[in-house]
Amino acid sequence: MANSQDIDYALADEVVRFAKNSPRSYEALMNIYLERLKKKRVKGTYTKQQSYTLLKNLYSNYVRPEMKAKKGVDPKLYPAEREYFARQIGDYLWDEFLKKVKPASQKTSPRAPKRRRR
Repeated sequence: MANSQDIDYALADEVVRFAKNSPRSYEALMNIYLERLKKKRVKGTYTKQQSYTLLKNLYSNYVRPEMKAKKGVDPKLYPAEREYFARQIGDYLWDEFLKKVKPASQKTSPRAPKRRRR
């Protein structure tokens, strides 16, 4: 019997491939999750750890139901496997898209007007 700490890499990699190749999952990944991560990157609040948490939702909301419907297989991943899935997808998004997005420059408060000399 599998322990919740053990990772079935074959199953997790299959789920990652499905997420990248399934039109509905990939569309959600690009239009919803990537856009949210881009906004965070521009604001300067992006962290990889938080992106992994967000991408676990991609698995729950899009990939797992899509795999159930299309393949007839329920890829129930344990928490360690969901973390692996999120890291794989998160690293893919970082390497391909987010690394190129530059954070907005931190603007300081406006300068006080100069005082006129008398």
